[in-house]
Amino acid sequence: MIKELNENLFNSPAQMRCILTSCKDFSRSAIETEAQAKYPGMVEELSTRCKLWGSKNMGDVHFYLAPDGTVCANMFAETDDKLKACLKTVYEFAVRYGLTVGFPVGDALGKQNLKTVKALIQSIFKEEYAPTFYMVNHVAARTSAPPAAPQATPIPKPAPNKKTTGRSAVTIYTDGACKGNPGPGGWAAIMIVGNHAKELSGGERETTNNRMELLGAINALSSLKYPCSVTLHSDSKYLTDAFNKGWLKGWQKNNWRTASKSPVKNVELWKQMIELTKVHDVTFVWVKGHDGNPYNNRCDELAVAEAEKFR
Repeated sequence: MIKELNENLFNSPAQMRCILTSCKDFSRSAIETEAQAKYPGMVEELSTRCKLWGSKNMGDVHFYLAPDGTVCANMFAETDDKLKACLKTVYEFAVRYGLTVGFPVGDALGKQNLKTVKALIQSIFKEEYAPTFYMVNHVAARTSAPPAAPQATPIPKPAPNKKTTGRSAVTIYTDGACKGNPGPGGWAAIMIVGNHAKELSGGERETTNNRMELLGAINALSSLKYPCSVTLHSDSKYLTDAFNKGWLKGWQKNNWRTASKSPVKNVELWKQMIELTKVHDVTFVWVKGHDGNPYNNRCDELAVAEAEKFR
């Protein structure tokens, strides 16, 4: 179903917002300026990609899961044929994760002809089962209005240093599940680089939920072939707080004992995590579980399925 709206793209009901961009910069239009202000973490990822691959990005899509749970699809499309390739990629992504799509028309189109663009959209999203596609006549946000309150804590930007310069940006979602705790369990991860997503999963016959949460992260980071700049999302505060709140440093200082002098569990897994964070620059981000995040939901499905194999 294709609908037309007069709305600000970032306030529209679309779960995935498309943005036309170039392979050189990210500030050539008003809508890109709005996106840059709203999602600074996305700009960092996109800038890194542009520096690494330049014009090779043309016809491809950079997907970014925003802190508010929506997906931004940055489309490298300066010609009609590249736009068509991008729209097909967006369509496949939307179908896979069950997302509605918002696409800015009018002034936000840049070099593309509106009539041609509408024809492309109609040809790709014509099936009855296609996701809802909103053609949004973008209304710029009023500069006099106060900025909207953030819906979630933005992903922190790592401080620039020589260690991270030139590293590929990778987004990872992980989850763990356990039937009984202890009991049969499963772990899962989704690796995202550009518009490419890869799913990993596994399990154990007798395990715990925390162990599965750790193994999801360990297996994801271990699968990377070279040092990367990673944003790792997890609904496990056991994992994210251990790094973000300094628990790990305290445990190591106390010879792997907690503040209450109890032995730390899963020490061998924590040691693996420490070594992996020496290889990769990892930012840990907590996401609320079962709260509509498509990647977190998919990880949960994979982890539960793995746990079921051992029941």
